[in-house]
This record gives sequence, structure tokens and C-alpha cells, in this order.
Amino acid sequence: MMSGFKNERYNCGYEHGLFNQVVRHLIEASNEMRVACSDENNPLPNHEDRITDRLVGKYLVNRHRNFRYAPQVPVNFNDDRDRFDGRADIEVVTGNRFLGNELVYFLIECKRIDGTADLNRKYITEGVARFTEHPPQYPAENGMAIMFGYVVSNGVDIADNTTKIESLQHYHLHGVTAGSFASQEEKASRYYVYNCKYTSEHLECVELKHLFYDFSEAIFAT
Repeated sequence: MMSGFKNERYNCGYEHGLFNQVVRHLIEASNEMRVACSDENNPLPNHEDRITDRLVGKYLVNRHRNFRYAPQVPVNFNDDRDRFDGRADIEVVTGNRFLGNELVYFLIECKRIDGTADLNRKYITEGVARFTEHPPQYPAENGMAIMFGYVVSNGVDIADNTTKIESLQHYHLHGVTAGSFASQEEKASRYYVYNCKYTSEHLECVELKHLFYDFSEAIFAT
């Protein structure tokens, strides 16, 4: 996708730097949205797309120079079926003047987490699998993408629940070798960030960031 620097190590470092910036933007926007939900008495519906729309529409769009965030983007046009194979929750596109405004983009797949086995399984089968199983429903450009877990229920121990998701990956991913979530990169009172790598005979390597953010206090009680 990009020619970039002649030294491939610089390209990789640049792309990972952008990758980490995107995660930071998501955390900052989530912090703002959670606080605003309380201050404005405008809680979030317990609905994946509605949470994503508000996050992007009010807290990510046009907020970060050189980064464009767009929700519900069609991906992977299938010539045989004459349709797109998937619709990613969030697409991030960024350019850089040092690279002649060439574009790098990442996809973000969002899933609700409530501590139950059902949503933990869907996080994998309707999230992680879309980037890693063959043929991938979503492209992981530059070998990188983001899974964003919206924690929507009170009392979920994110670290403990992530251990359960890590274990379930080995049962619900087909033809894919999943790495470990054990290398925790960052944590705070409301969010955890993990890194995990996935390989198969069809993939050299896909690196997923897993961001789990606790929105439970901002969710409309039903």
C-alpha cells in the first residue's frame, strides 16, 4: 500500500506508531464520552452500533489532525458475488507529509462484552475470526487491526474475562494459531490494552490490539 521509507524497519516503526496513536485516540474519546454521558444525563443504549456511532460521530470525527475515522465502512468487494463481503465498524485512514501523503489505514471491529460466555464467544467468532480465518472477511492492512470490546455490564473483571477469551480462542478459531494475551501492554481503572498475534498457513502474521473499555456506568439501565 505504501512505499514509505527505503529502510523497511522505519516503515514498520512508523506504522506501529500510528497503530498505537489510534488506540490512544480510542481511549481518549471513550473517556470523554463516558463523562459526557453522566454530565449530560444522556446514557448510551446497550447496542453495539449505537455506541460506535456516538463514539465516532461526536468524539472522533475531525478531532485528530491527519486521522479520519469513518463508521460502517464496506470492505472486500467480491467480484463473484458482486457485493462487499463485510462491513467494518470503524475505518481509520491517515496520511503523513514525510511519506508524500500516502495513506495507511486500519480497521476496528467493535463488540459488546458483558462477562457472559455468549458474548465472549461472539467476540471471537464474529470479531477476531473476521481478520484471521481464511478467507478473511476483513483485511488487516499492514498486518494490523484493532478489536474494541465495549464492557457494558457492571462488575466485569476485565483481566479475568480476557483470560477466558484468550482460552476460548483455541476452540473457536479454525485453522489459526493464536498467541497469548499474557503480555499486557497497558491498563487503567477503566481499560486494558493487550496485544496478540495470529498465524496460519494462509497468513504470515496478523497482529491485533485488544482494547477493553468499561462503559458500564454510562449504559442506559433496562
